[in-house]
Amino acid sequence: MNLIWHIIYMSTLVFAMGFALHFYAYKRGLGDEFDEVKTKTLKRDAQGNKRPYKTGNGFLDKWLEFGGGYYGIIAFIQLVFIEIGQVRDFISDWSGLSDFIDSLGIGMLIRILIEQIMNFVAAICWPVDYLEQFSLTEIALFICITFVFYKFSQRVARAKLTQVQAL
Repeated sequence: MNLIWHIIYMSTLVFAMGFALHFYAYKRGLGDEFDEVKTKTLKRDAQGNKRPYKTGNGFLDKWLEFGGGYYGIIAFIQLVFIEIGQVRDFISDWSGLSDFIDSLGIGMLIRILIEQIMNFVAAICWPVDYLEQFSLTEIALFICITFVFYKFSQRVARAKLTQVQAL
């Protein structure tokens, strides 16, 4: 039952986030003829010089940092879950405003930076986490079903953008 529940909510999240991210990426002209989001157009300026690629949208940029595809969507969702868990832990361990103010400083900034790097690594290593919870057959089923939802989100996003542009 745990696997079924996991597939249901992850498929829903993959579709919702896939649709939103693909719609915005296509709107920005980042989709190719196969509806794959490519960062090549962002990596070079008009003269062909390299530049850091940023779209101006934090969610889209974070997804592109994860690779911009199916793997990136799952990793992005994992990062959101990790961050929500940390906020929940912070709230449950709250010892008061004065203790929080006392902890502010360079040490806290360094801890936050290190934690963000660790969260990023944990998010991109999502298959390892799944190997601890499910069998290979269950993981294969999970990947197949969520990938279908990912591809469907691409098509729906392209169709919706075409519909919006036709207005």
